[in-house]
Amino acid sequence: MLVSGVVGQTLSDGFLRHGYEVVRGTREPGKLADWKAKARVILDQFGWEIEDLGAAAAASTIEALCVLWCIPGFLKNDWRHALKMLR
Repeated sequence: MLVSGVVGQTLSDGFLRHGYEVVRGTREPGKLADWKAKARVILDQFGWEIEDLGAAAAASTIEALCVLWCIPGFLKNDWRHALKMLR
């Protein structure tokens, strides 16, 4: 699992509790190439669509979307929702 930041750490802790192997990552581009391939395999196993949103410089904006996803979960303690990119 490719993770970074507070949201990534929280998600990775949850995956660990459920028996998944987790690698906590970095924003250093040289280290991300191999991890992106591993993350793609895991996401495929979950049946999730994959969208490459660009370089590590975009990470803070992407992480803000993760926070947006967390708000309903924390407010209602209900995590059965998702965000989807529409084309």
